[in-house]
Amino acid sequence: SKTGIESEKVKFTIIYKGATEARPRLFLVTIGIDKYRNPKYNLNYAQADADGVAKVISQKSKTLFQEIIPFAIRNDKAIKTNIYAALEQIKTKALEQDMIIVYYAGHGVMSGGSNKEKEFFIVPHDVTQMYGKDELLFEKAISAEDLKKYAQAINAQKQVFILDACQSAGAL
Repeated sequence: SKTGIESEKVKFTIIYKGATEARPRLFLVTIGIDKYRNPKYNLNYAQADADGVAKVISQKSKTLFQEIIPFAIRNDKAIKTNIYAALEQIKTKALEQDMIIVYYAGHGVMSGGSNKEKEFFIVPHDVTQMYGKDELLFEKAISAEDLKKYAQAINAQKQVFILDACQSAGAL
């Protein structure tokens, strides 16, 4: 240490047997929200886009993966707790050779930044006001920072997050 304290020196050997032979699994999370609790936020094609992404990826990648584990979260089921539950489940099951794809189609918004730094949020079904009520976003929406924390906590070494939402560049 900087203060001159030295620990006992110990020699050890690490035996690395290389990568696993197991084929990877794909955890495919598709979220599509056309119908919001506040009907003025309703969309026309978000659910269809999420369904299409799920179908194409599942069909085209069958031979690449041992198993494809889908999480289809649509409309009124697309609330913060359900989305977090899917990510938590993946966090407990994913191995380093696995892959995760998260596709979100719905509203996205930047917080106003009044009391906190501006932040991007994906907007679940039950958010009834996107603008002017940052406390509602922090309570019910999912921030890019939260998505980043999940990405870091999930063991899968290959991860793709696709945010098909307004203002999604704010996630970066």
